[in-house]
Amino acid sequence: MSSACNSGVKPPEAEKIPKEFNEFSNKRIDNYYWMNERKNPKVTDYLKQENDYLENSFLKKHKKLNDKIYSELKARISQEDMTAPYFENGYYYYQRFQKDKDYEIYCRRTDLDTAQEQILLNVNELAEKYDYCDVDEIVISPNNQVLAYALDTISRRRYEIRFKNLLKDED
Repeated sequence: MSSACNSGVKPPEAEKIPKEFNEFSNKRIDNYYWMNERKNPKVTDYLKQENDYLENSFLKKHKKLNDKIYSELKARISQEDMTAPYFENGYYYYQRFQKDKDYEIYCRRTDLDTAQEQILLNVNELAEKYDYCDVDEIVISPNNQVLAYALDTISRRRYEIRFKNLLKDED
């Protein structure tokens, strides 16, 4: 923290707006509950101030080092990778990643060596429609024809369950 103090840049101070909660015979005050309102311009303005403070006070003087470390770490990670396949109900299931893409591709094959790959869900394509995208808990129906998956598109861990017909390749 001393580097920020020495730089002369003052950290933003969040406004305190007390909100009282009475639960289980206990009274609690949360001065920052207002920050829970994601669509409130006051919240987004404050978060922008926090991000600017971080960039201009802590990270600015270390940008070259941060970039070097990031490049080194990225160079050590295989850009095209896949998980170990597992066998279930007649198929080998795995996830793979493509170079310069951010999300996994869920796939399966009846035989790892000879069978054609079936892409069950390409999260890269799905994510193009959203600012945020998280897919979790994919499940295949016992007859291998329907894929169910949980999708969060607002970054609040509020998942919507979606289904995909694997015979027609449509949601």
